[in-house]
Amino acid sequence: MNYLWLDAETTGLNPVHNDIIEMAAIPFLKGKEQPTFHEFCQPVNWQNWSEEAERVHGISKEKAKTFQSSADALDKMITTLESYNCKWTIAGYNVDYDKKMMSGWFAKHGRSEDFNRLFEVPTHCTHRRWKKVLKELGSKAPQTENNKLETLAKHFNIEIDAH
Repeated sequence: MNYLWLDAETTGLNPVHNDIIEMAAIPFLKGKEQPTFHEFCQPVNWQNWSEEAERVHGISKEKAKTFQSSADALDKMITTLESYNCKWTIAGYNVDYDKKMMSGWFAKHGRSEDFNRLFEVPTHCTHRRWKKVLKELGSKAPQTENNKLETLAKHFNIEIDAH
């Protein structure tokens, strides 16, 4: 299976009204890590900018205006993923949200067919998996502030570069 480990930063929480401003992905082709994809872009719908989201991702509206167009960033992503000649399973923490945002991003640019051609329907959500593991562990489960990869890696003394 080919996984695209994904994280999208957005201007808000709604995949129809809000936009992606940062897309980071690590492709794993047949279990082997490939070069990363990491692009910033201007949101299409500036009017839907969420100040709350800005506090979360730390990208100001003024900074985002200096980024490449959303269409250009999307073209780069599609070109990169097409170069592997396969379909991808989107993977990551709470990635169903990221998949919805990305699907909306493709749709806003009239590229829904590309989305369907590039991605498998099911996702691999580490958040859902961790919830199942926590349930199985019961009282033996680690007590952490949240279940994000960065927090769990720190808890288990595993070095990673994540946010």
